[in-house]
Amino acid sequence: MAFKIIGGALALWGVADFGFSFMGNDLWYDLLGIELTGLVYSYSAYAALVAGLVIFNLGGAGEGEDAE
Repeated sequence: MAFKIIGGALALWGVADFGFSFMGNDLWYDLLGIELTGLVYSYSAYAALVAGLVIFNLGGAGEGEDAE
């Protein structure tokens, strides 16, 4: 359950970062004070989205099993 919440939040952050970048805002610096440069800045939205989706999918790996 925690993996799904954390993964969903991280994926949502990636989507928001992608959207805000088109409006000329730097979500990482404006909200967290983290200044990203170069390739890290260019791909930060994609990285957050992919990492969030991977973590979200890890949360659903054991749902079909019965707990004993």
